[in-house]
Amino acid sequence: MVPTRQDKQWPEKLAFELALGYYPPEDLAPMFDLSMAQLQSVQSDPAFDKLVKHHRREIEKGGDAFKLKARKFADILLDELFTIATDPLTSPTERRQCIEAVCRYAGFDKQQQAEGGGQQFQVNIQLNA
Repeated sequence: MVPTRQDKQWPEKLAFELALGYYPPEDLAPMFDLSMAQLQSVQSDPAFDKLVKHHRREIEKGGDAFKLKARKFADILLDELFTIATDPLTSPTERRQCIEAVCRYAGFDKQQQAEGGGQQFQVNIQLNA
C-alpha cells in the first residue's frame, strides 16, 4: 500500500522516507500525492524538518537500515493483513492465517509461551486393522 495524503500519518511516513534516503524526493512527491513545490513547502516547515532529523538520528543510532526498512515494510503489510482478515469474501483459512500472523507480529504468541500457555496438546491415535 502506497502512503497517500488520505493517510493521517502521511507527514510521519514522509519524514521517515526522507530521513531514510532510499527514494529521491522526485520519486517521493508522487508517492504522497504531492507536487515538487508542495514537497519543498512541507520540507521547509521547521516542525517537519525536526521530525526528519529525529528519524535520521534514530536511523544512524541504530546503524541498521535494513531492519528499519523491514519494519517499514512490515507496517505496510500489516494494513494489508488487516484488509484480508476483515474481508468477508476471503476464505476462512486465509483469514485465520492473517489473524495468526498479526498476533505473532504483535508478540502474543511469545507472551503466551512465557505464561505457559504456549504448550500444545497432542493426541496420537493408532488404528490396528
